[in-house]
Amino acid sequence: MPDYKNIFDPETLAKLNVKSAESARIMLGNKDLMRVMMSSQALLSKIIQAESSYKPQLERLAVEIVKDQYPKLVQDEINIDAKILSNVTLEENTPQEKKRRIANALAQGASVAELFKIFQREEVAQKINAINPSLYEAYNQIMNNTFGIYNNDQAIDMMLAAIAAGHSSIGGSSKIITEALGIEAQAICFPMLVHEIIKGYWSIIAQSGLTGSEEERIATISKVDKLENEPLDIRYGPIIFKKLETIYNAFTPSDIDPRTFVMFYMSILKLEPEDKFFSFVGNIIGDKPLSEDQIAWIEDKLERMQAYLRKKDTERAMSSFSNNDEDDDINVNESTKLTDIVKSIIQEESTQYKFDGLLQTDTVRRPQKDILSDIRSLPGVTIVSSKDYDLSGETSAFSNPNYYSILRIKVDPHPFMTGGGFKDEDLQKMLSDIRKIDGVKNFKLTQSVEKSIV
Repeated sequence: MPDYKNIFDPETLAKLNVKSAESARIMLGNKDLMRVMMSSQALLSKIIQAESSYKPQLERLAVEIVKDQYPKLVQDEINIDAKILSNVTLEENTPQEKKRRIANALAQGASVAELFKIFQREEVAQKINAINPSLYEAYNQIMNNTFGIYNNDQAIDMMLAAIAAGHSSIGGSSKIITEALGIEAQAICFPMLVHEIIKGYWSIIAQSGLTGSEEERIATISKVDKLENEPLDIRYGPIIFKKLETIYNAFTPSDIDPRTFVMFYMSILKLEPEDKFFSFVGNIIGDKPLSEDQIAWIEDKLERMQAYLRKKDTERAMSSFSNNDEDDDINVNESTKLTDIVKSIIQEESTQYKFDGLLQTDTVRRPQKDILSDIRSLPGVTIVSSKDYDLSGETSAFSNPNYYSILRIKVDPHPFMTGGGFKDEDLQKMLSDIRKIDGVKNFKLTQSVEKSIV
């Protein structure tokens, strides 16, 4: 999968890390990491308890304030299903994969940056206080702690180790629902729910950067959109997004139509060929001078966008651009209407398979994390979760000759496309390959395979 070390040059990456360290100092101060994590857990418990009687109101408020922030969600009739839940569940690099990684980081960065902006609005504070006056300050503290931790190297290492072992804790999730033309968001508390809805919005926008055939787009998403990528995407994303905002503000007058920012953002994601995209983004992030061609491109894009929006009424301007030569280059897609983008995602989705299995391993012979890593490396295998299973009276994964766990496995269908899709013989081979891994003593299905269109 694309690593930031292979995307940016050392100088640019060093600047990202310096900015990350600055963010950590601002958000966490000089607090010890373990103390922050323990206090955050205690604070989260208080928030969950305080929210318990107000979940419906808070869920409605989360949708309301995000729609207020992004009127395009209302204009384009994007549905939002938002829930506060006690348990939340998730499911050689090409230039396209590297580009997708940056697009994902930007979506994460936008969602974090915009979350803090929303909570600074006086009317949002008033609405939260009207529901429960004890929550607003607690929300701000948990937001600082949660996102500040991502700027700590030790915390990132702990998150990645937990993900590798299949024991990651999830504060929220969001996904684009093509059938309902909307966003489905879940989180354990209100500010994380708002964050997930915003991330869903920017994830729709990020789809515009995908190019190539349907098979190529599926392969890119399958390879890049992984849980283990999220910690660093959340670390670097807000910095990259802020750099993009800075460039936009530097080239725009104060009275420019604010809708041009999303259009400008999409135009960058659509830059072709890829080396043009990486040169542009690399210069912005690395604080390097823009070339004359890049400056001319920005000025031309913004001028065309502003002129076009003056000429069109809001509904038509945000739904479709003309196909004539003059207007074709204004934006990045045949349409900027969110529902059209969501509908196009159907072409990038496919049949998906999930199943549960009881895994018996010898962790005296090999550590459990190494065994899971080998299972995860099998073609098509993604481990969604791994849970202890008490079958022998001993649930410790450390030096246990008979350690049992329940694996939740999702099958990526892409490797099986050339053979006509994932078949029963592919499943049997997958089970056999898992059993052959060093340290695995047995693996058997505990639940029949689920098939769904996603």
